Amino acid sequence: MSIKREKFINTLKPMFEADKAELDFGVYKIINQKREQINDFLDNKLSKDIEQQLSDLCSNEEEKINTEEKVYSHLTNFFGRYYDEGDFISKRRYKEGVYAIPYEGEEVKLYWANHDQYYIKSAENFKDYSFKLGESKKVNFKLVEAAPEINNNKALDENKLFVLKECDNFISIDNNEMTINFEYVGFPKTTKQDKLNKETLDKIIKFIESKISQEEYREFYTALRALDPTPKNKKRTVLEKELAIYTSKNSFDYFIHKDLGGFLRRELDFYIKNEVLFIDDIGTENEKYLMDYVNQVKIIKCIANKIIKFLEQIENFQKKLWLKKKFVVESNYCITLDRIARFDNLDEETNGLLIHSDNFQALNTIENKYNNSIDMIYIDPPYNTDSNEIIYKNNYKHSSFLSLINDRLNKSNKFLSDEGSMCCAIDKAEQKELGLLIQQNFADKDIHCITVIHNPRGIQGKNFSYTHEYVYYAIPKDKDIVLEQIIPQDEWKYDNLRNWGGESERKYGKTLFYPIYINSLTNEIIDVGDSPNDEYHPKNSNIYMDNNIVEVWPIDANGIERKWRYSKNKTLEDKEYMMIKTGSDGSLNIHAPKRTQRYKTMWNDSKYDASVYGKKMLTSMLPKSPFSFPKSLYTVKESLESITLNNRNAKIMDFFGGSGTTGHATIQLNREDKGSRKYILVEMGEYFNIVTKPRIQKAIYSSQWKNGKPVDRDGISHMFKYMNLEQYEDTLNNIVFDENKGIKNLNERLQEEYTLSYMLDMESKDSNALLNINKLTNPFEYKLNIERNNETNYRNIDLVETFNYLLGLHVEQISAKESYNYDGETIEKYDGGQYIFKRVEGKLRDNKKVLIVWRNLTDDIKTDNDVLNAYFDKKDITLDEYDYVYINGDNTIAINNYSNDKVKLIDEEFKTLMFDVDNI
Repeated sequence: MSIKREKFINTLKPMFEADKAELDFGVYKIINQKREQINDFLDNKLSKDIEQQLSDLCSNEEEKINTEEKVYSHLTNFFGRYYDEGDFISKRRYKEGVYAIPYEGEEVKLYWANHDQYYIKSAENFKDYSFKLGESKKVNFKLVEAAPEINNNKALDENKLFVLKECDNFISIDNNEMTINFEYVGFPKTTKQDKLNKETLDKIIKFIESKISQEEYREFYTALRALDPTPKNKKRTVLEKELAIYTSKNSFDYFIHKDLGGFLRRELDFYIKNEVLFIDDIGTENEKYLMDYVNQVKIIKCIANKIIKFLEQIENFQKKLWLKKKFVVESNYCITLDRIARFDNLDEETNGLLIHSDNFQALNTIENKYNNSIDMIYIDPPYNTDSNEIIYKNNYKHSSFLSLINDRLNKSNKFLSDEGSMCCAIDKAEQKELGLLIQQNFADKDIHCITVIHNPRGIQGKNFSYTHEYVYYAIPKDKDIVLEQIIPQDEWKYDNLRNWGGESERKYGKTLFYPIYINSLTNEIIDVGDSPNDEYHPKNSNIYMDNNIVEVWPIDANGIERKWRYSKNKTLEDKEYMMIKTGSDGSLNIHAPKRTQRYKTMWNDSKYDASVYGKKMLTSMLPKSPFSFPKSLYTVKESLESITLNNRNAKIMDFFGGSGTTGHATIQLNREDKGSRKYILVEMGEYFNIVTKPRIQKAIYSSQWKNGKPVDRDGISHMFKYMNLEQYEDTLNNIVFDENKGIKNLNERLQEEYTLSYMLDMESKDSNALLNINKLTNPFEYKLNIERNNETNYRNIDLVETFNYLLGLHVEQISAKESYNYDGETIEKYDGGQYIFKRVEGKLRDNKKVLIVWRNLTDDIKTDNDVLNAYFDKKDITLDEYDYVYINGDNTIAINNYSNDKVKLIDEEFKTLMFDVDNI
């Protein structure tokens, strides 16, 4: 093998993950299943193809050798420039050190390196990673803050890697749990994680050996050094394996390209025209070399396009798994005792929804149900500061953040109703870029940016101490959506209800010239009268009547007829807040308070202090809360009030749910004004079950807490739903390839096309993660391998709930599972019976009424249909009352005078809806 050919193959192998056979998680698990075909393509078929091309196009051996060297060199240069540790970075190189970006004439262009990629680092294992040793022992890799002097070195920041914490005791054991502390710090660009891992392994083993006299360390020592070999590394230990997984999960595969094939083909065309063909040689003495260039181009295009096809297939397969709408793993309800009864309209009576999931996956799964229906979105994404940064690829901290936020903003805009608005909190680290991103994704909205003094003590930084953060509002264009802010009563200022100044005279508002009746003894407004005709002119502003009633008109001291500032209805609504004052001439004047005002663009009040009304408030509810700086409850509540105060039935969504502040604020706002606003929270963190959900439960029970115990007993009637979704990592872990599903006995050309373009889709189509419709014969036992807290369990998936969301169904009633026995004519309920049914009733977004019937099936199709018909008879189900009826499995329900358009197969519809996604 020539040196350049070897270099070329070695350049390609990381792109196909062929150099990571020891890793068995995520996409590597998929690649490992097809490693034989990938290695055959790289090691054998490509070389043969190039050899054949050279033989066909070159006239002699010398030309063949020269062309081969140049072809391998160009292919290595081309493919090597875009790949970076598991990801393809879209850099169009115009010339050395100069890159071109796409531009379509926009006035302002926001561009970032990963703009055409999905950010997929949704797993939580960046900071903490755990694995079991046997039945009783556990090892935790824990990420702690890096030393400041290292972390502040911006040159080294570009290449962050994992090392053991610099301290004497970086390992500790407590109650059969070993914790090993790591740092994530900068190193020179030439430093590799694999080399550091070897040093880390040596340090860990030596540390444990120094404690070997202690029994607990001896037990861990033996278990960690146990062999877990691979074909490539026969002496690999358990510790070596787990360390490789931990560091690799956080070093590789941050993105999935949205159109890798299209990008690489465009770049190949650009590369060939600019770096292979030298057009300037035409008409010169070098023109004789043009034919050599053409031969090189033919071979480069042929080989490169094959490689691109294969890479595109792998990337598109990952994209398909990422975009696939995810299964509901499980769902439950939390209901206050007064609500436990049969529900006539389940979704209508549900006050909130909590989803434990990566937010992109959650938005993708629930969009059919909630698109164009949300009145307000409030989000508080990670600020990407040193203390709150996302997991990012070295050199791509800000572009990773923009890719993360961009796809979620793009998708969330579709959830907003026509009058809906979005609020997004952020601080200085990403404020400028986020503002442009919001403008790009909410082009149909007016964008406003306000500041909130959330930390009056200040965060120390260079030159300034920062006390504020920002909140972006995206509001429907040219609409007055933001309501006025309520002024506390002790800050009210009173002014004469009679108007003054320009255009305050009667002629400018005839309907605002009317009498107000006052009881002069109690100084109370009794009523208002009608506006008189133009010919009527009161003699003065106060006309005394019987029973101590005074008729007050808007006439000033000079006798000029003016108008009231409020309409009659407004005066009656606010009369209890008004004051009656006696003027210097003895006349009675009506003064009204200014109770509301336009929100200012700087919010400065002690109630916005995140330390007091964020952290301390949360700790009073949940003393062991891990959140260091949650948002002030009143900052979020004020934001919600600014949009939804007058809409007490508003739907509010927060897909960066965090500690649950938005849900808490919604509950508190409803408690205060007797509203019925609903909330949807999405949170991926493992603290969902120890902070987010418990906080909502406690906010329902009481508005005041101390040391985890309620102070008040002002609980409210409430019901919320909480559910857990399949994640992208779960999908990857449930892909199984079956070569028997592939196409066999193809000629060489078609076999190559199949391998390069269709193999992954064809051979994985019956994987459970992709909805194996053959297993819908027993939908109540559909299972996936689900990993949570680094433990994998083969468990049931809730197909019923999943289908409801994919269909966009507003659920009114859902039955429990019922089992029956069949005697050949009728069915009777029987615990443990052979035939199981579950039904759902509800309405689609277009108000069409729907019945969904789930059942288990046997091998006897006729009997299954007889049982189904008997079930319909027993439940007195009449198809006439529904617009659509969905049933799993072939059936004869539609035969009796019903259109096939009414009765639909769940199997077909489910598969279609699960993969009905838009590329973003």
